[in-house]
Amino acid sequence: MRQYLYRNIVYRFLSSNLTFLSEVYLRDGQIKENAVLATLTLLFIGSISLEAANLELSLLRPVIVVLYITLVLGYLFLRVLQIDPQSVVRTVCYSLGMSASILMILGAGMSLYLPPIGISRPVAEMPLFFAVSMVAIVLFAFHIMINNQKQIAVEKVQSYFWRPSTLGVLTLPFLAILGARMVTRFGDNILLLFLLMMTAIVMLLAYWNYIPSNLFPLIVWSAALALLLHNTVLTHWLAWDVRHAEFRLAGNVIENGFWELGVAEYKTKKQAMLRITVLHSIYALLADVDLMWEFKTISPLLFSATPVAFYKSYQIFVDKKDAMLAAFLPISLFSFFTVLSWNSRTSGALLFLSLLVLLITDRYLEWRKQILLAIVFMFGILISHYAVAYMTLFALPLVVVGGWLFGSLRGHSRMLTGPLLAIIYAVLLVAWYTYAIEDAGGTTFFVTFLPSFFIDVWTQYILGETASAGSTTLNYATKGYTSYTIRTLQSLNIGIGAVAGLGYAILFLPTVLSRIPFLNKDIPGNVLDTVQIEYLLYTAGFTGLFVATFGPISKLSTARTLPPAMFFFAPLFILGVTRPMVVAGNYINVDLIKQLGTRTAVAIVLVYFVLNTGLFGSIVAQEHHPNILIDKERVIESGSLSERKYFASMYVHSIFDIRSEEWMNNHARPPDRYERLHSSRVLLGLYDCEGVSREPVVNQGTCANGPPFEENNMDKIYASEGSIIYMNRTVSGATDE
Repeated sequence: MRQYLYRNIVYRFLSSNLTFLSEVYLRDGQIKENAVLATLTLLFIGSISLEAANLELSLLRPVIVVLYITLVLGYLFLRVLQIDPQSVVRTVCYSLGMSASILMILGAGMSLYLPPIGISRPVAEMPLFFAVSMVAIVLFAFHIMINNQKQIAVEKVQSYFWRPSTLGVLTLPFLAILGARMVTRFGDNILLLFLLMMTAIVMLLAYWNYIPSNLFPLIVWSAALALLLHNTVLTHWLAWDVRHAEFRLAGNVIENGFWELGVAEYKTKKQAMLRITVLHSIYALLADVDLMWEFKTISPLLFSATPVAFYKSYQIFVDKKDAMLAAFLPISLFSFFTVLSWNSRTSGALLFLSLLVLLITDRYLEWRKQILLAIVFMFGILISHYAVAYMTLFALPLVVVGGWLFGSLRGHSRMLTGPLLAIIYAVLLVAWYTYAIEDAGGTTFFVTFLPSFFIDVWTQYILGETASAGSTTLNYATKGYTSYTIRTLQSLNIGIGAVAGLGYAILFLPTVLSRIPFLNKDIPGNVLDTVQIEYLLYTAGFTGLFVATFGPISKLSTARTLPPAMFFFAPLFILGVTRPMVVAGNYINVDLIKQLGTRTAVAIVLVYFVLNTGLFGSIVAQEHHPNILIDKERVIESGSLSERKYFASMYVHSIFDIRSEEWMNNHARPPDRYERLHSSRVLLGLYDCEGVSREPVVNQGTCANGPPFEENNMDKIYASEGSIIYMNRTVSGATDE
């Protein structure tokens, strides 16, 4: 009866209103903005309302809700502020950033101010639904009152999306999901390997002009999302022990119905990171998606906008083709799709950082509106992840001082990042982590970390003495590996960094020389404008933090500093390869030399992609490679110790471990009389390992051949494919309830 009623309502609505809808939406072949916004708002409200009335919409609700609260909400806010970016990419990216900021602030505000007036569970489906709906309706009303309606040509939209190249590019994320599920369910990675090859082929086709340039942003987004999803959907559960950190924090917010400040149980700063605690919860509740699948799908979807924002920013230095090629460099880095795909706090902060960079490179937006958006995006950085927030804080003084030296004194337009913005950011950072953590826990950074950091810098780089910590980056760069893939990546990473440094010098040196009075009249190269200078100063700040990890400085690691640094210096690497070849080709008047630079850059990015994604290691060499999860069956059956250890570190809690843990909690009394073998032992045979590294090093450790107990005295009382529980019959008091 319910399904019949639902179908009848939909049928009557569509059949009686098609003519009316066409008149509302279209005029002279133009799509009306207000009609689209109103319809999307009604769909958002209607989808949740219908399911509240027990009319099941299946996947329709998540699609509508995620689209609306990800883009439309922020777009309405931009329109109310009369912010009109001059490109579709900027509009989409700014809208996404504004939406995420609104949702996090809204969720935190509801948690703080609604319980005292009697609403004990504000972060629940219905309170969130009413709050977001009211915000959307108010924003839409203001938008109608203050803005003129935009119109978009139907033919333009149709010609962009309804063509084979667009549809082919959009299939990449779906292939990633299907291929990942095939590995998980059947152990067959053939489709996943095909996806990775197709992603590389699409990049090459686009670069060699077989795909139109207006699809480049879509290519970058689709490739990034496919790489992220192929890893997150690949496991039964969550990788990298996310379950015990971010997943638990978000799950507690959903269970309790509110976000709480300064909870003593959480000694770290994660409780103050609204990206973890609030945004995950809001998406899961409003979209009616299981929290685990929100981590696996929606979180990567948000992060996939990061390389698109950087792609657009790169165009202040290079053309669209080289910008697309540059964007493929950081998304090829294995930590992009193996770590950041799960680590939503870092990926969330990088997303807001990319939006800040996109804003910096926006030459058309009014300065006051830029400042407003910059404050919003900077606040987004600091409520997403404290580490990226502190890295940004380190970069700001360099940007401000550099702007004073190379920007405003030359009569250029002022930079976005000035002293006032830097002070506002620093105050917000200190205030938030002081206020949001119990006993002002955030201030420990300034009284413990900063002094030790500067002491290490002074000791290592000024006095030339040995500091207190070891260098993980230098250790990686000099270690001997047995895997050809890892050895080649080792050399490539060093080479890419060196070439990027050359590109930086080529770009920035003329501007530096222009500050020298007796040289500024005859300088080879182009003096940069303010926008380019500001980008390069941020690049120097974030890359400088990565370079500092080559010294033994505590609290700075390769994993934290390399991804943002690579996002910044990617276009400089392209210039470092191509610009010298162009100069050499012009000097000797040989076009082939000019083309050689471009071909070399493409070849390096392609090799970097093939090695990081495991295409070479899985298909050709069948050896240890960064993307080891795609070789699940081979690793379990015949993988080396380092491969199995690396696999176990990502697959730290399989679904088998979750289920056996639940069984133990419900049945085993007392639990200390039982022995539970995790999947790392049952599936991978890692029993009592000593000195085993998850890296393919020469001197590898050893593992025992079986469990660390006499099985003759044990009764197997629980067994699955990846977990076993034994009860010791010789110990009195052990019972199986």
